[in-house]
Amino acid sequence: MVKEKLKKEGFLKRSFAAVFMVLIVVFGCSQAQKEAGGTPGGITDPDVVAIIGDDVVYGKDIEMVLAQMPEHIQKRYTPSQLRREVLEGFISMKMLAHEAKKRGIDQDEEVKHKLAYVVEQFLAKQMEMELRKSITLGDAEIEQYYVQNRERYMTAERIRARHILVDSEERARELLREIRSGADFAELAQRVSSCPSASTGGDLGWFSKGKMDPAFEEAAFALGNGEVSEVVKSGSGYHLIKLEDRKPARERTLDQVRTSIQRTLEKEVLQKSIDELRENLRSEMGVVVNEGYFHAFSGEPASESGKEEAPDAP
Repeated sequence: MVKEKLKKEGFLKRSFAAVFMVLIVVFGCSQAQKEAGGTPGGITDPDVVAIIGDDVVYGKDIEMVLAQMPEHIQKRYTPSQLRREVLEGFISMKMLAHEAKKRGIDQDEEVKHKLAYVVEQFLAKQMEMELRKSITLGDAEIEQYYVQNRERYMTAERIRARHILVDSEERARELLREIRSGADFAELAQRVSSCPSASTGGDLGWFSKGKMDPAFEEAAFALGNGEVSEVVKSGSGYHLIKLEDRKPARERTLDQVRTSIQRTLEKEVLQKSIDELRENLRSEMGVVVNEGYFHAFSGEPASESGKEEAPDAP
């Protein structure tokens, strides 16, 4: 029990790390933005969850972290336990960050560079979110996409069949006579079929067209429920096929896929907006790349100018 608890706590703390990294750097996590009131032993402001020296953690800070946390992690804890774990993460982070500042670590050039990179990553993501907010899709666009991509929303006809596979046509005809005289197909398959499916009475499960040998497939799909085929020759040998069940082709309606189409279109429109913005910004900002940097790794000679336009950054 104790081992499992420690395992869960460790997993949760590792999950918090990535969330805290961006949120804390960008927002400074409340950083005493207002007088909290009271003391750590008696906080009077209901919005304040904890005070760490001159720093304050508000309820909104905890909710901000939870909003970024995968749902499957949240479900492992009660709401109260989860928020307490997040708070402990804040307290630990703030104490260590305070000590790092005290020791001047935040003034290290490499640290500053890394922090700036994290901030820019976050801001770029926020810019994408702003573009997403401006996307509006009408019913006509969703309906047009559905009509133009109707095949995506079709489920092909499927059948479930059994078969018996043997090496000779003569043996297959003997077995067919036995089946027509009342022998159980599945028992025969289990006893004499050379296919691995023999262990399950020749059951091949559900399959659609295009999955099997063409001759086998044509014969199988031509059967009615419960019918047994004539002898069918394929590249594997000689088959007897019994159709167990059939599911007809089905088309999902527009209402069934509307939400999915909307997400797809929003993603396409967002990507187009981002690409257009990047292209405009590249021209406005004057992006220049030192191609000599890459030639140093490839062994290729640099061009005379050594510079040309950059591809998109990751």
